[in-house]
Amino acid sequence: MLTYLLEITANQIDKTMTTTVAVSTNQAWSLSHQLKMQTLLNVFDNANKMGKLAQKASREELEVMTAVYKELHLGFSNHFNYISKNAFPTEKMFFYLATMYYLPESLTADLMRKVGEHLGEYRNNQIIVKANQLLGKLVEKYTIPKKYHQLFLFHITYRFLITKQLSLEVLFLATNSISDINANVRQISRDVQMTYKNELSVGVLEVFGFQIAELLYSYMSHLVAEPVKIAIYSSYSANYLMVLKNILHGIYKKKSVLIVEKIEDAEIVIADSAVNVNDHQVLFYFEDVHRIETWKKLAIYIQTVLIKRRTQLNI
Repeated sequence: MLTYLLEITANQIDKTMTTTVAVSTNQAWSLSHQLKMQTLLNVFDNANKMGKLAQKASREELEVMTAVYKELHLGFSNHFNYISKNAFPTEKMFFYLATMYYLPESLTADLMRKVGEHLGEYRNNQIIVKANQLLGKLVEKYTIPKKYHQLFLFHITYRFLITKQLSLEVLFLATNSISDINANVRQISRDVQMTYKNELSVGVLEVFGFQIAELLYSYMSHLVAEPVKIAIYSSYSANYLMVLKNILHGIYKKKSVLIVEKIEDAEIVIADSAVNVNDHQVLFYFEDVHRIETWKKLAIYIQTVLIKRRTQLNI
C-alpha cells in the first residue's frame, strides 16, 4: 500500500487542486495543507478502487483508533462510500494513520494530549498496555515531567500502528541512516526496542525505535542538556556587567543559559577587553552594549551552541 501511495503521490502533488477540503480539527488550514489533504484523499480513493489496502485490522487496533476519532474529524464518511461495511473500519483506520503521518499539521499539542487522555480510559488493550510499559520506563529513567505523559502515550501508541500498518521501513531505509543519529536518540531507541522486541520484526523494530526516539527526544532535549555557562568580564565600564547580565537573563531561561561568577567555570567568556581563557573556553569580544550588530552576533553564537548541545550532546 505504501509503495502505491508514494508512487501515486508523486504524480498527484504537482497537479492543480481546486477542491476545498472541509476538515473539522478546530483550526484553520492553509491552502498548502488543504492541497496535501486532497492528495491523500485522491490517493486513498484510487488505492481502494484498485484493492491496494491491507487486510482487516484487529479489534484492538480499531479500538485504539476510536480515541482519535473523538478528537480528529477528517470527514472520511463524506468522501468514501464503499459496498463492504466490514472493510470500512479498516479503510478508515488506514486513512487516519496515513494522514497523521504525512499531514502532521492536523495534530495540535492539545489534540494529542486529549487523545492520550482517552487512551488512558481503555483497559486490557495490549497495544496501550505495551505503550504504557514503555512510557513508565522512560519516565523513570529520564524523569519526564507529568505534562508530557499523555503526549508521549499518544506518540508511542499511534507511531506503533503507523510503523506496523503503513510499512514505513520501505520508505525509511531508502532515505535515512539510523547510524547517523546522535547518542541521545540511539539510547532512547534501544529502550524502545527492548520493550517492543517481541512485537515487531527486526527491521521494522529498528525503524519504530528510531521514529519514537527522534520524536520524544525533541521534547526531552531541554531536560537532558546542560545550560550554557557564561561569564562576563569588564575592565573599565561600571554598567557593562549589569547591563549584559540583565539583558541575557531577560532573553534566556536559566535552563538554557546560566551566568556564572567565576571565569574558570564558564564555557563562553564575554569581555570588553583581552582576558586569558582556557583551551575549552571561547572568548567573545563585546565592547559596546549599545551596538545592535554586536548583540546579533552574540545571539547567533549562543543559539548555535544551544542547538548543537540539544541535538548532539550525549545523555
